[in-house]
Amino acid sequence: MKKVMAAVMFAVLASLFVCVMALAAEEKTLTIIEVVEPLSEEERWVIKDDIDRLACLVYCEAGSNKLSDDLRYAVIAVCLNRVEDRRFPSSIKEVLEQKGQYQPFMRNGVQWPKKARHPTEQWAVARSYICAIKAYYKQVESPLRRAGYVWQANFGQGKKRIKIGNMWFGC
Repeated sequence: MKKVMAAVMFAVLASLFVCVMALAAEEKTLTIIEVVEPLSEEERWVIKDDIDRLACLVYCEAGSNKLSDDLRYAVIAVCLNRVEDRRFPSSIKEVLEQKGQYQPFMRNGVQWPKKARHPTEQWAVARSYICAIKAYYKQVESPLRRAGYVWQANFGQGKKRIKIGNMWFGC
């Protein structure tokens, strides 16, 4: 089982690398992130796990290739805004697994759906990772980030609302 999971992870990371390189070539730039202080092994795993959780969230909530990256970044912004809002848990994992919030994750934890392993879904998975990485390292930030938007649904909620694609965001 571990060998299968390792093979799947290698395939996903290889696809992601190809997609990142294609995007970099298309944009003609590649941003290098400088880390000032070396990270401990534990810190590296926390960052990797958080990026994986955000990518899974994006895939589950806005993974269709028909949807825009603006929508993907807005989904991430809501999650990160919740982490910083005292009404919600203080970690990405706890926000995603909070009862009554993100349906796919509250019962079984953050897990990739089986369909994400299908070859036709590789681009959607790779785009999810690209958006998660860029948002995590603040290379791209949604206008909803730090604007208090903590609600996201197929219907409007909250006092201030905005619709992006087929999804409503509110605060």
